[in-house]
Amino acid sequence: MKVIYQIQIRGHISPEREAFFAVQGLESSLIQAGEPATLLTGEILDQAHLRGLLNKIWDLNLDILMVRRMGPENPTGGPSNE
Repeated sequence: MKVIYQIQIRGHISPEREAFFAVQGLESSLIQAGEPATLLTGEILDQAHLRGLLNKIWDLNLDILMVRRMGPENPTGGPSNE
C-alpha cells in the first residue's frame, strides 16, 4: 500500500537535489514563513523506501525537520477505509 509522506528539510535545496527527489516521485515546495525550508511530498511504497530516502537526505548532509505520514493514497479525497 502506498502512503503519502511529507519530509521537511531545513533550507532550500539545489536544483540538482530537487531533480533527484523528483525522480524518486517527490514534489518539492519552498516554505518561506519563518525559517526557510523545503517540503518534499509524495508516495512512499514501504518502510524500506522511506528509510532509503531518509538515508539519502542524511548522506547529502541535509537537516530533517519533520517527517509526517499523511495517510494512504485516496484519489476520492474522502477518508480511507484501510
